[in-house]
Amino acid sequence: MVFKCAVVNCRNTSKEAILHSFPKDPELFNMWVEAIQRKDITMSRRVTSKVCDLHFSDKMKFATNRNRTNIRANAFPDLRLPGITYDEPVLSSNDTFLEELVTEEYNVQPGTSLSIGGAKFGESAVEEIDVEPTPSTSNFHFVEDLHTSGSMIQTPKCLPPGSLFESPKKGSSISIYSPRTPKQRRDLRRRFNLLHHANSTRAAQLTPKAKTFYGIARGMVRLARRLDVENSNIKKRLHEVQKFAESGDFMTTKVNQITLNFIHSQIAMQSKRSRGRRYSLEDKIFALSLLKQSPRGYRLLQKTFALPSRKVLMDLLNKVPFRTGLNRHILEAMKLSVQKMDEADRVCSVMYDEMHLDASLTYNEKTDSIDGFVDCGGGRMEKFADHAMVFMARGLRRKWKQPICYYFSESGMSAPDIVRNLKEVIRSLQEIGLKVVATVCDQLSINSTAIKMLKDETNRKYHLSGKENRCLGFEVDGSEVVPLYDCPHLLKGMRNNFSEYDVTFMWKEGTQTASWEHVQSLYELDVGDFDTRMLNKLTDAHIYKEKMKKMKVKHAAQVFSHRVSSTMRGLVKYGNECLPQNALGTANFLMFMDKLFDSVNGSLMKPEHGKMLKCA
Repeated sequence: MVFKCAVVNCRNTSKEAILHSFPKDPELFNMWVEAIQRKDITMSRRVTSKVCDLHFSDKMKFATNRNRTNIRANAFPDLRLPGITYDEPVLSSNDTFLEELVTEEYNVQPGTSLSIGGAKFGESAVEEIDVEPTPSTSNFHFVEDLHTSGSMIQTPKCLPPGSLFESPKKGSSISIYSPRTPKQRRDLRRRFNLLHHANSTRAAQLTPKAKTFYGIARGMVRLARRLDVENSNIKKRLHEVQKFAESGDFMTTKVNQITLNFIHSQIAMQSKRSRGRRYSLEDKIFALSLLKQSPRGYRLLQKTFALPSRKVLMDLLNKVPFRTGLNRHILEAMKLSVQKMDEADRVCSVMYDEMHLDASLTYNEKTDSIDGFVDCGGGRMEKFADHAMVFMARGLRRKWKQPICYYFSESGMSAPDIVRNLKEVIRSLQEIGLKVVATVCDQLSINSTAIKMLKDETNRKYHLSGKENRCLGFEVDGSEVVPLYDCPHLLKGMRNNFSEYDVTFMWKEGTQTASWEHVQSLYELDVGDFDTRMLNKLTDAHIYKEKMKKMKVKHAAQVFSHRVSSTMRGLVKYGNECLPQNALGTANFLMFMDKLFDSVNGSLMKPEHGKMLKCA
């Protein structure tokens, strides 16, 4: 519902107009009705009848805490009412009023030179004016209030928007003009406020000198208002900054704890010299994780951030107690990480491998002991160790890996020791929430013996219980674990055996035979101009036994490849007997080995282009 002012001939229809409802008090309600001369408004229409703010003088209002004004409880309309006429205005001369206003209100002493930087006040730009209180013979007009003795003139305390009226004639009524824009209304209201102090309504009514002071006063008002706004903005910003700085958790809601600690560390360390920096344990652990991810990337970060040196981090690692056998500290740390994993991410395998060491004895200052003796989990023995066995857990779906334990042995760990240590590692991982489904090792005879012992133990358990053993591998505490051999090691072993013996296998066309001589013949046909070679990656180290690097898995994978197989197949079919017809069996064998290796070597969820089996 749209409300409008109930005063007759009031044209204040602005959307920003402030409207006041009629009071509930009957006596005050009648005063409002008589003031606006609308006797047709009754108490039943009190809610729907409004009077705009322009009909209330300043003495009827009070300021609120929201920089607005409201009318008092006993207020009634007393401005711009219908039917009010004017007599001749009572004029008086006081042309020093604005001069006193400037000198008293704005602390300007007489004789002071004012410089207002070229701003326009009134009708001209004032640059420098001497303020001196001098008498003037010019008349300065004032309009008496309605309550002045002997005069029946009512002067509004403030002009309505757009109604800077001329001096009214006797018997004429006040007319309210149509409202202007909000900016024009604010500008006129500010101008009239200064004129109100001089009991005037227009700048044209001022004397020339009063106009000058009026321009100065307006400029100072604008300057004071602008400075007040700037001051309030600065105070508000300072308050926000102080509140932001004094709050202890002003950054905890924006970043995580690790980032927050890193920022605090950089603020404290950047201003110090490199030799004077003292890092906390959390800083060193965070820097150590960066170093382990990429040493080259860590060196790059050291040029920008204040990070510990590599020696400091290595000294920290040396302080961590690592003994042979299971490390309970590692398992406790893994348990915290496992609790945050999904069920599928907890599925893992246990890998173990052995490496050769030079037999020697070393004094360990930190533990005050001598290292280099055999320790297979049952205690130190008076034998020199020349082999080390390491057990590691690795995730199947999620890429994570963690060494679990290590042991020292002489001439390799025995099969019973491998069985005991492997079962201990699997049980420890299952206790912290991981699900071990497979073991991975190479094809050493000792590893094959250990796997056979584990399978025989599982078969014996099912045989004693009278149940059928359907496990593909062995069981540890009721959980099945499948033993697997390392795929790259299998490929390398297959290449070494294939180079010594022919392979007979069943294929679609029946029994076929693959021979290393066919691979050697293909290589000799292809050797020549390098620009026209089809098998440019093959070298003598791939083909000839006396030059072959038998430990290189890369060479084995390049021989058992799709390109070698397809090239051999094409020469057999269309090469005018460049290769014998039985070389087709060798081509089929190479293709089968390539696809088999792809099927066990994929890490992506989707296959690559041209390698349909190379995926997880």
